[in-house]
Amino acid sequence: MYLKKTTGLAFLLVLIFTPFANSMAANEELNIQVHLDPELIKNEKLLPVWLGYVLGRAAYIDKHPKLYRDQKGSLIPRYDEEVEARAGATEIYLELKEKNKTLVSKYFDELAKLNNHRLKPVGSSNGLKVRIRVD
Repeated sequence: MYLKKTTGLAFLLVLIFTPFANSMAANEELNIQVHLDPELIKNEKLLPVWLGYVLGRAAYIDKHPKLYRDQKGSLIPRYDEEVEARAGATEIYLELKEKNKTLVSKYFDELAKLNNHRLKPVGSSNGLKVRIRVD
């Protein structure tokens, strides 16, 4: 069972990162690394949602390289970066919830309510430690 989940996750990551990697290759001045420990996600059904969050942050950094040019190491998200990443993660959550009515996350349900009213950051990443590094 674990091997099947890991293989499925690896396949999902390849599908997600392939177009993103092409975009990053054009922006050679940044080396963006995404660190997400799936073991820290309490509800494994939310893994694609949190993956969407960290990839949303990385995509924002890739789109705005001038804002990050002189920064190294783990990055504290900028306001707009955080808003875009959480909005994207919320969209993923709502799509998954549409397919699986039993999927429940109080955190993303609250963010979904805000989605219609220009999403604003709400505290930390719900206790999940994620890091975005630029080297």
